[in-house]
Amino acid sequence: VDMLSAGGEKRDVSASHTWTLNGIERTDVSNDGYLSKFGADYVFELLGRNGEPLADQQAVFTIKHRDFARTQTIALRSDEKGRVSLGALPGIANVGVQIPNGRRSSWDLDDFERTWAGTIHAKAGEVLRVPLPPDLAEMQLRRAVKDWVRAYVSLLEVRAGTFVADHGAAMSVNGGFLVIEGLPAGDYALRIRGEARDIAIKVTSGALTHGWYLGGRRNLEAKGTAPLQITDVATTPDAITVKLANTSPFTRVHFAASRFEPGRGIFGDFGGFVRFGASSGTPSRLPNLYAAGRDIGDEYRYILDRRYLKLFPGNMLTRPGLLLNPWDRRSTDVQDLDQQDGQAPSATYGGRVGSGAMRAMSKNSMKIPNGPGGAAAEANIDFLAASA
Repeated sequence: VDMLSAGGEKRDVSASHTWTLNGIERTDVSNDGYLSKFGADYVFELLGRNGEPLADQQAVFTIKHRDFARTQTIALRSDEKGRVSLGALPGIANVGVQIPNGRRSSWDLDDFERTWAGTIHAKAGEVLRVPLPPDLAEMQLRRAVKDWVRAYVSLLEVRAGTFVADHGAAMSVNGGFLVIEGLPAGDYALRIRGEARDIAIKVTSGALTHGWYLGGRRNLEAKGTAPLQITDVATTPDAITVKLANTSPFTRVHFAASRFEPGRGIFGDFGGFVRFGASSGTPSRLPNLYAAGRDIGDEYRYILDRRYLKLFPGNMLTRPGLLLNPWDRRSTDVQDLDQQDGQAPSATYGGRVGSGAMRAMSKNSMKIPNGPGGAAAEANIDFLAASA
């Protein structure tokens, strides 16, 4: 890539990712546990390496609810099909299980995940549209209570770090979006139930100019006013129809299908990035001042006048070098280096020591990712009739 800050100098960059597969083959374990979802119900399946069900086997489940810190531990047994029916599990955030051979697995029961914008900028009186989670959007269609949204969403005005007013009356739901209308200039905090974050809303009365709202007290970047949203997903025996709102030429839709619950694999890989927020600034209020005939100190005067002094030659001797016994220039392979006990090799690319950019990668980026519970990430599913 071209480093514009370095005058267009080209720099080599690289990235890597590692997946571990079929780790169970390196052990003497002959069976493993899998989580499936049939309709709205979750089913745990205890299967052997060839997909054969293991009946009448005990599995110890650990269940974590979203609204409680304490977990529940329950011991259940598999039926003749090797299955344990868990039901719909409403409000459950995580399910863990330990099977008789000692293997442990866990799954985060996420129906969706979104990369939220942390800040929304708008003009006074402008209509804001914030994407709603799918469960709240569906709940609005089923419930006839007019003010139900205020039980799940709060919009408070903030002044000097203190909540001073409730603007819940300005909110409504339409087409999978939370619609906010008629907000005056000021700062607001939006919180959606079930989301572990707040959205800061900044409103100004300034006019829109070149992508910025230019106000008398602050300038706000007009960014993210039309967020992308999946408004509907319809499934039929022949097709899957996905309806989107606020699309652009850069919009992409990816489909992924799996026989078993993938845990954090899908959401963790696609949603593991930070969305850039909108910028803001304060208009300059002080005029430019120019002073003539300023008396500066001797040190500053010496530095300024040094450029006009006569230049004298410095050390003109030949630069020393290795003439008789030059160093042997060769490539060094990581496999040839002696590693101390407990020491990991350097980041590699193509079997050789990587560049400085590669070596500078953090340790966290080189960790092997855990799928559904670490151990289950290395399970073997070759017994399925169709591959992924």
